[in-house]
Amino acid sequence: MPWHRGRGDRARSDGAARRGRRSAPAAVSRHPHGAVQRPPSCDIAGTAHGSRVRVGSFGGLVPSREFAVPSVASSPDVLAPVPGGGASTEVAEYRLSWEGYAYTARVARLGSPVTEPLLVLGGSDQTRYSWVRHERWLGELGTVVTVDLPGFGDADFLPVEHGIDFLAECAGHMLRELGLGPVNLYAGCYGAAVGLRLTQRYPHLLRRVAVQGMSDHIPDWFAESLKGWVRLLEEGRVEETAEEFVRCFVPPPGDRTVRKHAALTRLMYQQFAAQSPRDVSVTVERNRRLLAHEWYRRAPVPAVPYLVFTGEHDTLTTPDLVRSVAADLPGAWFTTITECGHLAHLQRPQDLCDLLVRFFRDHRPQDAGLPYCGPFERFQGPPVPRAPRA
Repeated sequence: MPWHRGRGDRARSDGAARRGRRSAPAAVSRHPHGAVQRPPSCDIAGTAHGSRVRVGSFGGLVPSREFAVPSVASSPDVLAPVPGGGASTEVAEYRLSWEGYAYTARVARLGSPVTEPLLVLGGSDQTRYSWVRHERWLGELGTVVTVDLPGFGDADFLPVEHGIDFLAECAGHMLRELGLGPVNLYAGCYGAAVGLRLTQRYPHLLRRVAVQGMSDHIPDWFAESLKGWVRLLEEGRVEETAEEFVRCFVPPPGDRTVRKHAALTRLMYQQFAAQSPRDVSVTVERNRRLLAHEWYRRAPVPAVPYLVFTGEHDTLTTPDLVRSVAADLPGAWFTTITECGHLAHLQRPQDLCDLLVRFFRDHRPQDAGLPYCGPFERFQGPPVPRAPRA
């Protein structure tokens, strides 16, 4: 059963004794030609000019999965070419710790920046490698940051007692430690809950915010599905859970046109069913977290540009549910991506990235007549409170 404790009362895991309360990466120096030089004590791995290395648990270099792109879950590897032409790409990974939980940030510098760095907070089964494929298009922005927060990817297991606030605090810690703020933020699905909480808690760290597939509450039917998945996974019925999972995220399209439906149905089933025992335990805890903590919070947000969207045929975060989120954000634009369900980043990846690049470069996508978008709608949102005087 889920439980609630303050951080001071957290039951320490078996590995807690070896964890520090808070650690920062050692200073990083850069070679004149752009390569990262690794100080002896720095828990960081750099990749430059197409090389592939990453940091191990105790700082040793091990073969990297840098270009292994798990499109949905973290189990199988789908290889992709080096984005950005190789020589112009510099990738560094930073092993960090927040409140005793280790996590890893990936910073890809893909060319001369034309705007603030882009922070990507993806969905529940995505890792820091899930967006490598998209960097061939997002690289136009300059710098793309992805992260395995605690409870995601190969970061430390995160007990259910820690909710969305903890993850938002961790994301804020990463931005401060790496000196990345302010940033542009793309936040989708599970990551959208974290991203909006980040926006509320650290408004000075955000410049523009794009939100995909986010609802202002968890529908009752989905909450019941989550409880069922947890029960099935605890009983070891992973393949049966995979079938239910696919029916939820990739439902039969009926007479609607939904791109890549058959391929995504197969892919998501195969990846979910192939989860390791650790993956299953992480999935169980992540689902419990959704049920045990506040999913959405109405609170003041900064007066920055907002873009809110979802797939036109999304049955999990329907357009009407996502409009409710747009209505809470000052001056937000809302639209849909056509012929897509909940997985637009896989169904129309280049179009989704084009929409994001236009938005983050202030190219007014609402005026561009984009063929892959539905009508754009403007929401005024609640009034933004004045900042207190210093």
